[in-house]
Amino acid sequence: MTAGPNGTPENDDPFAYLYRGEGEQGAGQGTAGQPGVPRTSYNQVSRVGERRPSAPGGYGYPPQAPQPQPQPGGQGPAAPGGRAASRQAAGAAQGGGPNRKGLLIGAIAVVAAVVVGISVAALSSGDDEDKQADDPAATAPADPGGEDPGNKAADGDDDKGKDKKDAKKFKTLTAFANSLRLDGGATASTEHAGASGPNGAYVDHMNVVGASATWTFDVPEAGPYTFFIGYGNAGETATPTLTVNGTAQDRKINMGNFTGQKEWSKAWTKTFSFVNLNKGTNTLKISCEDGDKCGFNLDKVWLKQGNVER
Repeated sequence: MTAGPNGTPENDDPFAYLYRGEGEQGAGQGTAGQPGVPRTSYNQVSRVGERRPSAPGGYGYPPQAPQPQPQPGGQGPAAPGGRAASRQAAGAAQGGGPNRKGLLIGAIAVVAAVVVGISVAALSSGDDEDKQADDPAATAPADPGGEDPGNKAADGDDDKGKDKKDAKKFKTLTAFANSLRLDGGATASTEHAGASGPNGAYVDHMNVVGASATWTFDVPEAGPYTFFIGYGNAGETATPTLTVNGTAQDRKINMGNFTGQKEWSKAWTKTFSFVNLNKGTNTLKISCEDGDKCGFNLDKVWLKQGNVER
């Protein structure tokens, strides 16, 4: 064993690794020392608590990733994974890629199919209801007697419609006095001019007790009517009796001298009386009863529906 310049044996320090810097080699390791240069491995002692800087990557440091190399043509460093990785990253940034788009399209298709199905079902149900509403016989119960209740309803509606149509058509019924049934001495005459009957005919001699003129006619519906009477009176007010369907009315017919004339040919006028009639055939009779004043000539009669004055 050879002693060093300071008396320390060379190549036999068992603790030299404790104060040797990283990357330094002990004496006798690696290249030999140069002549005339003292050994420094034994003199570089570190203080307690002092850490000498060393290059990264030694004991206790994680290995460093290699630096990316520039691409030919002046381009920047290539991303790890190449073009495929770049495409995947771009797809993720644009909204999740093909899988997410496929799921969105599928969901829209399902919703559209459900909406179309509901619409078709609603239209079909509405068509069925319209058909039933248009065909009342299809929903009417069967008639035990074998007659179609739908036809019954139709017949009843036709009758009602016919009655309403007849009622609308009914405006005025008119009859000349000489066409009525005359009894009790009442007779047709043309002595005084101005009457509206054929050839100026009218009914005279109504001033005899028991004399009467009866009118028989039909109306489309029951209800109130107005009975108009055309007459001539050049004297005092006449008050004959009115009989409706066989029942004498308590109120007399007022046949006053409304024209104020003294000549019978110029004394033609009219009066009216409200009556209630039955649907179908009715009779109205003008007569001279006991106690009545009957100095008048009967020209014509007419009937209007409702209580009117003209």
